[in-house]
Amino acid sequence: MLVRSLAEHHGVRMFGELFNPDENERARAYSQIRRDRIGRRRGLTPAMYYHDGEDGADFLENRIFYKRFYEGWISSVGFKLFYEQARDTLNAKKAWTYLFESPHLRVIHLYRFNLLETYLSYRIAKLTDEWALLRGDASKRKDVPPLRLEPEDCAAFFDELVANREWARKAWKNHSVLELNYENDLCNGYDATLARVENFIEVDHEPAEQRLVKQARRPPHEQISNYDELKEYFRYSVHEAYFNNSQSRARG
Repeated sequence: MLVRSLAEHHGVRMFGELFNPDENERARAYSQIRRDRIGRRRGLTPAMYYHDGEDGADFLENRIFYKRFYEGWISSVGFKLFYEQARDTLNAKKAWTYLFESPHLRVIHLYRFNLLETYLSYRIAKLTDEWALLRGDASKRKDVPPLRLEPEDCAAFFDELVANREWARKAWKNHSVLELNYENDLCNGYDATLARVENFIEVDHEPAEQRLVKQARRPPHEQISNYDELKEYFRYSVHEAYFNNSQSRARG
């Protein structure tokens, strides 16, 4: 949702998941380079997306963050990066080193409070192969019958995300960071949040339509066949709040 809005901003060059494990997704993410005339003059083409084994730092320096070569109206350049991406090889990890050593980089750290809904959305996307849905296409999304989520799988997913979230907060402590919560900031305050983001990256304000919709048709207690089992499994744990609808809304 946020990436799409920034990609439509006239003062921003916004790429998608440049280090996605899937090569087709990396190619799609880099296709934004078509919009940049300076990039084309420098010989950059969509075929020059990140390839396995390449030096991640060199890729970012010469094919993404060449801001000094951009034309005047592009004042901010960025991309989307998940915690676990760009970690499979030593060369790929150089992308993280490059980012940490870039003092002027601004980081938008977006996280979701309710990790049960996060995992449910992930499982539905894996089943349907639908990873993003436009509002106009919502009626076309595939219906998924209630599915079972194994408690141990949920626990591993929750623990890993929480650990990565805390790692990110420490890792970016020397950078300018805007932390956003998906439920409160995007779902419940989209316009105000977008204005905060634009101020943070110092670009003019432009109205943007909220065009994406959630993956799940039903609330978790209807979409998860063993919801009560999971709720009992996580009772008295740090994850029990995901199963308390009123608390999720209050905290989320």
